Amino acid sequence: MIYFLYGADTYRLQQKVKEIKERFLEVNKQSASWDVVDAGQTSFRDFWDLFCQRSIFVNKKLIILENLLQALDFSTQFLSKMKNMVSSHNVVVVIGREDIPVKGISKKKGLKNAPNSKLLTVLLEQSKAQGFEVLSGVKLRNWVIKEFNNYGKKISNLALDKLVRLVGKDTWRLSQEINKLANYQKAAEVSAKDIGLLVRGQALSEIFATLDTLAKRDIKGALSLIDQHLQEGDDPIYLISMLAFQFRNLLLLKVVTEEDRAANTYRSSGQIAKKLEIHPFVVQKAMQLARYFTIEELKKIYQNIFEAELAVKTGQLAPSDNLRLLVSKI
Repeated sequence: MIYFLYGADTYRLQQKVKEIKERFLEVNKQSASWDVVDAGQTSFRDFWDLFCQRSIFVNKKLIILENLLQALDFSTQFLSKMKNMVSSHNVVVVIGREDIPVKGISKKKGLKNAPNSKLLTVLLEQSKAQGFEVLSGVKLRNWVIKEFNNYGKKISNLALDKLVRLVGKDTWRLSQEINKLANYQKAAEVSAKDIGLLVRGQALSEIFATLDTLAKRDIKGALSLIDQHLQEGDDPIYLISMLAFQFRNLLLLKVVTEEDRAANTYRSSGQIAKKLEIHPFVVQKAMQLARYFTIEELKKIYQNIFEAELAVKTGQLAPSDNLRLLVSKI
């Protein structure tokens, strides 16, 4: 059996992987084993030996396979063995690229311009495929409500509005905030007051919204978001430091991805996070933004931020005015 999981909402995707793994091990109990294989770092022969290997202790195997679509030699051989894997009692969970658009493919046509489109099409036809798009609107609200229900909690409509506005669509961050809020007190319902106490002032998610606006060169929109930060009591000096932190990450990420492109190699977001010693959440968000900037642009922006921090420290300009000036330059 083959599962094919893909899409930009990597939190819900990983939760599905966890669900499949737990169910597989529960059903098969003592007679099963599981492994994670990176197709970019492993030969197909080693993968196939692992898949076919038998022992008196292990009757069924679960293999979580990453980076298959990027590994062309591996994927060609994988395609030739798919019928064997589909009919096998072993399970392979293929993790697809994050940038495969969930709404842009179908089980019949695949994605014409996608890398490895032939394999992608066959995976959609012959596997148990599931896409995980980034949630928004009613779908996002319903997901948040369901997550609170899993903790035996409810959330008021006002609190829900405030939480989604502060954190946005990032389900990794939302899951962390939901866990914190659900365990904060014994009350059955999370209130807007709880959100204000525990979530407000944590500007990281909102900073990404500001960065996204800046990346699209919407200076007016970015200044409006900055004013929202200031109105809600966020310290302008802190906001400048957050911009410095995030643009530094963008620059580091851009350098790494350019190195990979020059060497014709590929590293997953997890591998990049490990190399740069940055939290995977930050890397995933930064990867979506880095494509809007060149390395030279990021270097110039980072220099402007350095000068803005220096101007604040030397009292040349009020922090809030300096922050607005900095944003207008980007």
